[in-house]
Amino acid sequence: MNDPSFGPEPVTRTTRPWGSFDQFVTNHECTVTIVTIGPGHQLPWQRHGHRDEMWHVLEGRLDIDRGDGSSTVAPGEPVEILRGTAHRVGNTTASPARILQIAFGDPDPSRGR
Repeated sequence: MNDPSFGPEPVTRTTRPWGSFDQFVTNHECTVTIVTIGPGHQLPWQRHGHRDEMWHVLEGRLDIDRGDGSSTVAPGEPVEILRGTAHRVGNTTASPARILQIAFGDPDPSRGR
């Protein structure tokens, strides 16, 4: 069962006179990674029992397959992957694509944490 106080939270946008900023996480233990998927490549199917993930597309268009179906996402679009959900991401374009990945929970439970 997921602890709602622990997993992904809504991205909040704050507007200022000079522009704005998007806040992805506040006061959580998490792992932040930028993942680059090469042209014509995809990650293998995976499932995590110890963490939720939130992805934010930074560059490129990505094909997302997960338990509830498939979709194509563009820069600026968030994707939520809850623990236990089978998922993979692929890049069918001719250019590299990048996502900001924020993982909530233990990124490697084999370490005994």
